[in-house]
Amino acid sequence: MPVPVPKILVVFGMGVSGNQLGVDTIANLKTAKAVSNDHGAVIFSGGVFAPGQTTPVAKLMEKWWGDNCPEWNGRIFTETMSLITRQNVINVIRIIEKNCLNFDLIGITIVSERWHLLGIKTLFFRLRRKFVKVQCSDYQLPIREIPGRLARIPLYLLDPLGKGRLTRRVVLQRTQ
Repeated sequence: MPVPVPKILVVFGMGVSGNQLGVDTIANLKTAKAVSNDHGAVIFSGGVFAPGQTTPVAKLMEKWWGDNCPEWNGRIFTETMSLITRQNVINVIRIIEKNCLNFDLIGITIVSERWHLLGIKTLFFRLRRKFVKVQCSDYQLPIREIPGRLARIPLYLLDPLGKGRLTRRVVLQRTQ
């Protein structure tokens, strides 16, 4: 009988208003809750990136999870330093590598909004040649934001580590 593959659920933070989760992040959490039964761990990823925000979005998500999923008994990790999607993926990979025996033998399910997931999948594949399972939340990104999400994918392919000028500029804007 085959040994079951350990599975990790990764939930990406999106919007916040001050220290309150945005509807898009809550939609991600509700979707994660719905698919969490066969996962042994969850990683919440997101730092402080919005005006008026003082608590990392990962910590806000962890609190939501504790309040809304008291029956869940897997491991919880929080990644609180990321300001942009590329950093989220790099830091999540580091957490997985630090806490798992073999990165290539685990199942990873990523939860986010569908257009955000395109970039996340691209980065996981570009950085680690890892195909990840994705689970779309019910949140619908406003149409005006879709071109920006799509425009990032070539950047993820060309500059997966985020060493380029454009990435540095975006990170600088989010730290001011």
